[in-house]
Amino acid sequence: MIVAGIGGILLPGPVGTPFLVLGVVVLWPLMFGRLEGFLERRFPRLHHQSMLQITRFLDDLERRYPLEK
Repeated sequence: MIVAGIGGILLPGPVGTPFLVLGVVVLWPLMFGRLEGFLERRFPRLHHQSMLQITRFLDDLERRYPLEK
């Protein structure tokens, strides 16, 4: 994912950044918690809006593909 992210940054378009972030999160998961804490303290409105977007996505995913018990 990191290689795809670097290639995406070098090529035109916004394709590389998500892959680069995901690659770093996969290789260094503790850093993700620290990054979230930093963003929550430094940019509370952005963090709140991001969490709303993620919650909306997960609710939609659960509605479309419910877990069968």
